[in-house]
Amino acid sequence: MHLVEEDGPQIDEEAKSVRATIGERWLDGFELFRVCCVLAQSIGQKVIDAAFEGVSEEDIVSRGTHSSATHQALNDEWIRYMMLISLHAKACVIAGEVRLLLTSGYSEGARSRLRTMHECLICSAIVGADESGQLAVRFHDAALLEHWSLARVIDTHGAELGWETVDPDGLRLVTQDGERVIAQWGDKLKQTYEWARPATRISPNSSVTFRDLEKSTRYEARRAVYKLVNHGVHVSSTSILDHLRTEPEHALPFGSHIDPDQIPFLAGTGLRILSDVTLEITGSLVENLHVEEQLQQARVLEFLASMAYTYFLPDENESADGSELPTQ
Repeated sequence: MHLVEEDGPQIDEEAKSVRATIGERWLDGFELFRVCCVLAQSIGQKVIDAAFEGVSEEDIVSRGTHSSATHQALNDEWIRYMMLISLHAKACVIAGEVRLLLTSGYSEGARSRLRTMHECLICSAIVGADESGQLAVRFHDAALLEHWSLARVIDTHGAELGWETVDPDGLRLVTQDGERVIAQWGDKLKQTYEWARPATRISPNSSVTFRDLEKSTRYEARRAVYKLVNHGVHVSSTSILDHLRTEPEHALPFGSHIDPDQIPFLAGTGLRILSDVTLEITGSLVENLHVEEQLQQARVLEFLASMAYTYFLPDENESADGSELPTQ
């Protein structure tokens, strides 16, 4: 019995070929993509520094926790800072993942991460637009309910998976958090997007959907992007059919594969979302944290992102896969 069949080396070579083609064709574009990621992270770090300026180490420790014991120390303004900073940091990390996935030939994985980036953008727009901080607090408290739910599931089924049981004191604390949140906001906050209800215009009896969140922002038109990248997330008939690629010019369906026509869209979408999230958080916090310089840098990032996109487009006499078009 052979652990790896004879076709294994062929699959490896096809994967290497895909990556080499990507590297040669879009080297400059992906290098500028990397620069955009670095700039976005730098802006985010400066915003974090501004948020923590003048805050003692003891305050940082207490404000960084989620427990009910320190909840009173977390005023609405601070929670708003932390939620926006965290959303931006997550978008920066995912942008780096998208770049690595695309350069490795995993377009489906890149699409699934772009969906999460889109969700970061919508949530940052909603939280940032509410200067009262109420939505940020609801967003934060919804996470406490998720922690409580997860702890109970692990406590019930963890032993079957060979996991250690949940620490009784830890379970007691997350239970206290959950009960406090429900007492304040009601049991409906357990629903995934209920935290954002005040930003929507739906009836009180309707469940809040992500579509409702999109409609409450200026990014409603991005719904088309969300639908296009959504297929890479779940195991649906559409995602399975799209993954079945047997054309000779592509790698086998269980290896790396990339459609050259998708590179500009996927890379461009990632860059645009990254710059939009950065603009959202700097614009939302510019008055509170005096991050005017970072807001200007975010506008530079927006320009670089749009310029990087042009590096992924084929030349006038070149097809999408990099080959020269026949001339008359």
